[in-house]
Amino acid sequence: MTDFKILSYIRKWYIPIIILSLAGCFLFSRYIGNKQTYNASVIISYTNSGASSGLTPSGERIDVNQITASNVISGAINELGIKQSIDFIRSRFSITEIIPDDEETRKTALLERGEEYSYFPTKYMIDFTVGASFSEEYARRVLESVIRTYIQYYGEKYVDLTITPDNVNNTTNGAFDYLESVELVDSGLSDIIDYLYQRRDAYPNFYCSTVGYSFGNILDLYMELRDLNIDKLYALIMDGRVTRDAETLTKEYQHRLEKAQIDRQVYSDKLAGLEPIIESYTEKSTQGQQTYNYDGLDEEGNTNSVMTFVSGTHSSKQTTYDALMNDYVEFNVQLGLCDEEIKYCKHVIDVFSTESSVNLNTVEMQREVDKILSDVTEKSNELYETLKTMISEFNEYNSVQNITTQSTISVSEGMNTQMYIIIALVLFIVVGCCSSVILGRVSEIAKQHIYVDQKTGLPNRTSCDNEIDRLSQKPLGNDMVVIAIQLLNLERINDQSGRRQGDIMLKNFGIIMTHCSKDYGFVGNNGGVSFIGLFEQCKYQKAQSFMTSLTKTIANYNAKYPETPIEIRSAMCESEREGIYNIRELLKHTMSRLFAKDGGKK
Repeated sequence: MTDFKILSYIRKWYIPIIILSLAGCFLFSRYIGNKQTYNASVIISYTNSGASSGLTPSGERIDVNQITASNVISGAINELGIKQSIDFIRSRFSITEIIPDDEETRKTALLERGEEYSYFPTKYMIDFTVGASFSEEYARRVLESVIRTYIQYYGEKYVDLTITPDNVNNTTNGAFDYLESVELVDSGLSDIIDYLYQRRDAYPNFYCSTVGYSFGNILDLYMELRDLNIDKLYALIMDGRVTRDAETLTKEYQHRLEKAQIDRQVYSDKLAGLEPIIESYTEKSTQGQQTYNYDGLDEEGNTNSVMTFVSGTHSSKQTTYDALMNDYVEFNVQLGLCDEEIKYCKHVIDVFSTESSVNLNTVEMQREVDKILSDVTEKSNELYETLKTMISEFNEYNSVQNITTQSTISVSEGMNTQMYIIIALVLFIVVGCCSSVILGRVSEIAKQHIYVDQKTGLPNRTSCDNEIDRLSQKPLGNDMVVIAIQLLNLERINDQSGRRQGDIMLKNFGIIMTHCSKDYGFVGNNGGVSFIGLFEQCKYQKAQSFMTSLTKTIANYNAKYPETPIEIRSAMCESEREGIYNIRELLKHTMSRLFAKDGGKK
């Protein structure tokens, strides 16, 4: 049996191994690619003052699950222009609260002492995971859009400033008389100015980068617009008695006058009823009755508190007195407003009465009023658009101050496909090499039994026939040599020393033949004790060198092992010398010479 040489098997099959390994890696990469997932994650933190108590800026409970609310997901889908459904996106989100390690220690300590424990997480890990049919960029964009939409939604619901309505618009469309339009514009501008006073005082440091204004800056612009135009419009209209329809206008103000008079009477009646109560309360207080039982009764069981007279809901004299005085002040304020309204309506009616309006309400004056009203309305609309931009930026800024992202969005693969592909390539190569070794070795073992003579280790009769068939496919060249060798004393050795010694001699003869023929050509056992050598491209003189080497080697062996000597006879023919160019004929001629009485030698 030949030596077991692993590298020779691998070298023989290395090209198929590489091709099959690469093909296997390609198929494996396709398979594992279909199993890949992409996970985008980000940490958000609620940072408003009530977040540690689980409250939003508006005092409502924080509900982190609103991140996957339908309106939030829908907003992100519309922003990105993707086709996936709300349920598809929502089902791939996961929200995990992040609890610090020291909080667990605090929880354990409190519970061990029997104290109540409560904790509201303010940090959360938001994950969005998609399969291999999508990409890392898709996962990143969806998570980014959802978080951005959620922060906007959170701000609008719990944080944002609401902008005061714009009541200045649509006052110059002819539905109102000139004076009514000016009143509406005046009222609308005043509402916005009051709103901006509050914003300026509450947020003095806010500066809108988009329009370049603070709340104080735009407040000044609104005040300038009102101060420069409203008084002027009132003067033009009242002095020039400018009106679209004097009769209709006076009727409208007559109705307002009557309503103001009714309201004044109501508030007067309320004050008339309230004053005795306050006087009674004050009188009892000055008499030193400052202490009351909880049930409001004196020692004899009689009512001794004005509270029960005024309202059964009050529980202390201080609360009762404050309520009484607040009502008193409010009623007096409303009386003053009614008096002003009555005085104003009477003045308007007097100015626009039919008798006093002859030849004053000219077209030129109406055009002037229309122009100023139009300019004021247009300028007010421009300022309001600027204000909306400021409020939008402020709300965005304020929302970010209440929810912050603690990290940039990171995207990771569910599996390290490159590593798996490299491992698969190595495994395929290892398996290929092992398979080539196993198959090569199995093939060699099979050949040993099918094509090798087990006694000598030389190619057997089948191998010799295959080699002869190969050479018979075409005429021989001039330098083809056939050698026939016969082992003469095998039978005698078997008889004298036993078959074991005969087998040893055969094995040694095979080794000698293999060694001597390695530079010449094919040698094999042609059956029994007959051996042949088929040497292509070998001149007669070179073949004689082989025989000389073989003879010397056998002589050395015989000297070392005289008890089992090797005895042979041989014959050699060359195609050119014999003029025979058919391998079978040349072999037959050589065998005839071997067995000829005078053709061989001992």
